Amino acid sequence: MARPEGREDLEAPLRGARRYADFLRQELRDAVALPARGVCSARPLLDCAEDEPRLWARSGAMALTGDSVPRLSVGAPASCAEGALDAVCALAGRPPTLAGLSGAALLGERAAALGLRRRGSASPGGSCRLLLASDGTLALNLARPEDVALLPAWLECEGIRPDDDPWIPVREIVRRRPTAALEQRGRLMGLPVAAVPERTPSVPWLRVTPFGDVLRSPERPPQVVDLSSLWAGPLCTHLLQRCGAEVWKVESSKRPDGAHRGERSFYDLLNAHKRSVVLDLETEGGRRQLAVLLAGADIVVESSRPRALRQLGIRAESLLGERPGRVWLSLTGHGREAPRGDWVAFGDDAAASAGLLARPEGTPAGGSDSRSGSPPCFCGDA
Repeated sequence: MARPEGREDLEAPLRGARRYADFLRQELRDAVALPARGVCSARPLLDCAEDEPRLWARSGAMALTGDSVPRLSVGAPASCAEGALDAVCALAGRPPTLAGLSGAALLGERAAALGLRRRGSASPGGSCRLLLASDGTLALNLARPEDVALLPAWLECEGIRPDDDPWIPVREIVRRRPTAALEQRGRLMGLPVAAVPERTPSVPWLRVTPFGDVLRSPERPPQVVDLSSLWAGPLCTHLLQRCGAEVWKVESSKRPDGAHRGERSFYDLLNAHKRSVVLDLETEGGRRQLAVLLAGADIVVESSRPRALRQLGIRAESLLGERPGRVWLSLTGHGREAPRGDWVAFGDDAAASAGLLARPEGTPAGGSDSRSGSPPCFCGDA
């Protein structure tokens, strides 16, 4: 969620979706010299912060936020999501395939498909927890079997049996240790772990690195190669496809999109109208086929760590330098630059590291509720 620069009160909501859409469009124009286009008016837009709680509730995200009672989030995610989609509509010339689509409703779409609910300091999806450490709060995501296998080495404790609940010993050990040491050791080992900041950090939402001239849109639909997985990247390319792009979804036969393990209808919702390509990227032939697809792409969307792509012989900088106008969109948890570019992240722990959480009124940004000793709550789903 990007915020306009210069805001002192980072907890205060933005003044509605229209302001946010205008901010995004201006930021994009400043970064890549986009042509100016009119405001999309496919639906009424919010103009004041008072509408955020109503939109938050209507989006379904409030039902996913809180413990015994629903809570509002930090900032204004629902208004921002509505404004972001409005910016897409304006920049794409208001495609009819986006008419009637609600940006705020996208926040609760996956949870509706998977039947998720709010779980307080556990993420709605169940794999991530907010844990109280000796001096703050830590987000730990056990999204993969290898994450659970790393716990004894991370915590320097005895092995955890497959039938045991790993969160019981984790919660007890983490409570006695400082967040910085836990975070540093976990990231060195490849765990998706993040300390909740004491203050909401203010960082750029977008970094653009030019490797050539920006070209005008081609007459044909842009060719998009989607190397991403799970939710954020596939949603991005789904919206590009609805704007008229031709999207090729590329998966590894050995490590397919993790979304296959969830509700099939949600995977189909984001990927049904894309061309599907499955390659064995452990073979020379599979990597050569991937190189051919990338060479013909106008836009590449990926959500991998740069190191993982380099192991396949893929270097974004080289591909961008080969043809002016090609775009490479890298969706990361902590950026592409070392050492952050090597940190593992999923949606829930990345959100926690950015301070996007729900807290009882009067609770410090990185702290727990002093009345109950409980950590803050996850803000919606991923």
